[in-house]
Amino acid sequence: MRYTRVIPPVALLTATLTACTHTTAPTFNPTPHPTQPAQAVIIAGSPDDYRPPRDGDYAVRSSAQSDGGLTVDPNTGLTYYRTVGSADPHIARIERDGRLTTFRVRNPGDQLAIAGGKLWIMSSAKALRLSRVSLSDLREQDVLRSDGGRAPQIMGPSGRPLAAGRQKQMNHAWEGARFTVRGDGVPVIVTRGGELFEVAGTGKLRQWAPVGYEAAVRKVAGTGELRPRDVSADERRGLVVLGVRGLVHVRADGAASAVRFPASTEKTPPWSAVAPLTGGSVLLLGGTSAFQREPRPVLVRPDGTLELLAFGGPAWCDQFDGTLAAVASAEPGGLAQAPDGSYVLSDKNCGRVYRFRLPENLSGSTYRG
Repeated sequence: MRYTRVIPPVALLTATLTACTHTTAPTFNPTPHPTQPAQAVIIAGSPDDYRPPRDGDYAVRSSAQSDGGLTVDPNTGLTYYRTVGSADPHIARIERDGRLTTFRVRNPGDQLAIAGGKLWIMSSAKALRLSRVSLSDLREQDVLRSDGGRAPQIMGPSGRPLAAGRQKQMNHAWEGARFTVRGDGVPVIVTRGGELFEVAGTGKLRQWAPVGYEAAVRKVAGTGELRPRDVSADERRGLVVLGVRGLVHVRADGAASAVRFPASTEKTPPWSAVAPLTGGSVLLLGGTSAFQREPRPVLVRPDGTLELLAFGGPAWCDQFDGTLAAVASAEPGGLAQAPDGSYVLSDKNCGRVYRFRLPENLSGSTYRG
C-alpha cells in the first residue's frame, strides 16, 4: 500500500522560512567593528574585486579602490568614500547593515567632509572647486569655482573685498589647497602657501587670521610654501594643518602655534594624514612609499616633542592580521574620527577602508628620524 506523507502547514512554513534565511544571510560579518584597543578591522575593500561598487553590495566584499576621499558623518556614524572605476565620479556610503549605497556627483574632488546634513567635496588639482551635496535628496550645488573665467570674491578678515590686484593674484593660489569643515560648521580652505580662508557664502571667501598664525606658518615653511598635506578640525574653532615640513595648530581659543619637523624628515616621504587627539597631542600617519616601506606613525606632543609609535609593520596588503600594522603601512586617502571614538582610514595602496582603535596609553620613543 502506498502512503502519502502529510506535512502540517506550520512545519511547512517553518521549513520555508529556514530555507530563505539560509540562502540570504551572509556567511561572513558584514559590519566588523574593533572591540578592543590597538585593533583594526577591514570595513570595505576586497583585494580580488576591481569592479566599480554597486548598490546593495556588501562593502567588505566590494572594491574600495580610490584615489582618495573619505569622511564619516558625525551624526549618523556612516562612512562615505570616493570610488574609482566609473566614467563619472561616484561616492559610496556604507549603510548600517554593511551594504553600499552609491551615488553620482559632478565634482571629481578627492577631499570630503560632512557637516549639517551636507557632504562637501573639494578638488584643487588645477583649479578650485567646492561643492555641497544634500544628503537628504543628493542634490549637488557648486559653492566655489576658479575655472572657466570664474573666481570667488575674496574678502579680508574685516569683510571688505581685497584690492583687484590681490584678487587676481589669488586666482593662482588654489592648486594643491586643502580643506575641512570646522567644528562650528564653517568650511575652511588652506592654500598652498598656507593662507586660511573661511567660506562666507556662494562664491565668497573671507580671510581668517588667527592670532600668531602668520608667524607659525613662517616657522614651518620659512620663506617657502607650507604645502599642506592634510587639515583637520579640532573642537569648535580649532584646526590642525599638516604641512610638508611641520604642522600648525590653531587651538580652540584662536591662538596658533607651530611644530617644525626635524631636518632628517626632508629625506623621507612626508606624512599625509593628521588627527588631533584629546589633550592637545596630534597623530600623524602616512610617510611611506614604494621605496620607503618602514612605517613611521608619530605622536606630536603639545610641547612639540615627536614620538615614534610602535604599531608594527611593514605590512603588505596580503598580511592583514588585525593589528595596527596595516594602518601604519597605509597610504592614507582620508582619515576621520567616528562618533564612537574609533577612526576610519582609507588606504589607497591596498584599496581598503579600515576602522581602528588606538592603544589606551598612546606613547612612543623619541623620534630621531
